[in-house]
Amino acid sequence: MRETLVQPAVAPGAEPMPELRLCGVDDRTVHRCHPLLPEDRLVIEGLARLDDRLPGEAFDVQPRGPERGPDDLPDQLQRIDDLLTWTMARTAFLPHRHIEPGVLPSVIEHACAVGLPLGIAVFSDAAMHAVQDTVQSVAHAAGVMAVGTEEAILEIRPAAVQHCLLLRLHGPHGPTSCLELYDAADRRVVLISQFGIVDGGAHDAWEHLAASLPELT
Repeated sequence: MRETLVQPAVAPGAEPMPELRLCGVDDRTVHRCHPLLPEDRLVIEGLARLDDRLPGEAFDVQPRGPERGPDDLPDQLQRIDDLLTWTMARTAFLPHRHIEPGVLPSVIEHACAVGLPLGIAVFSDAAMHAVQDTVQSVAHAAGVMAVGTEEAILEIRPAAVQHCLLLRLHGPHGPTSCLELYDAADRRVVLISQFGIVDGGAHDAWEHLAASLPELT
């Protein structure tokens, strides 16, 4: 992932509008951010100062995660940061189980049936969108599973999910299971877990569900 801070050209007398761009591995812009509030502008201009450049000047950053050993497990936020740049091959030192991908629809449908809230994060090359909400509906059509929550609709093609990894990470309620979905190119596409402060009963129900998932044989 590459971050670029630019100040697009403006007409004489107009106020410049800094723009933060996130670019993927192929240098294609996958996300743009414009500051709409004064405090947002201060944050973006502060990013420029971190690189010893004037506000609005372009800069590139190649993010590098901290070196970790096998006994230094990341928490949920660290793991999300990792997944923006890592592939499944770099998960080897984390304790994990390979889960049968075919159980994914059952997991989502069970969560919908019992009213279990899920934290769902969807990844692109350089950005992540996350929601924590109760699954309200699950529909299947043309090989696509549409998962509806109050804030978003997630479409998953179960046949395209080649790998499912179940990891235990540090979370607000203690060790928390995270189910990671990967495609045929070993690119992470979705992470399912419990984000932030949730009801203790919901956390326990999620852990019970995660523990019951069958391993890939």
